[in-house]
Amino acid sequence: MKNIFTDHPKSIGESYLQHFKFAFLFGMNMLIAGVACLVHAIFPFLFQKTGSNILLKMTRHFVERMPRTEDRIVSLSQSLERKIHENAKKEFIRH
Repeated sequence: MKNIFTDHPKSIGESYLQHFKFAFLFGMNMLIAGVACLVHAIFPFLFQKTGSNILLKMTRHFVERMPRTEDRIVSLSQSLERKIHENAKKEFIRH
């Protein structure tokens, strides 16, 4: 019988509790980063790098937990490529 609670964790090599812990902490970090960004939107002098620092840390943890090295490299390369493209577009619009 298919178990909706353990199929996905098992597919990535984790138990339900291991997956729960990672997903819960990941979600909490997202909430903290989101609140920091909202406060920063109102008070630009506060939390100037908090949201982006949390996001970078979360990305690193997410990529590092991928089961295969090749997947990590591809994922990280794609993320960097998107970031470079976005920054280039911002620079073009700015000038």
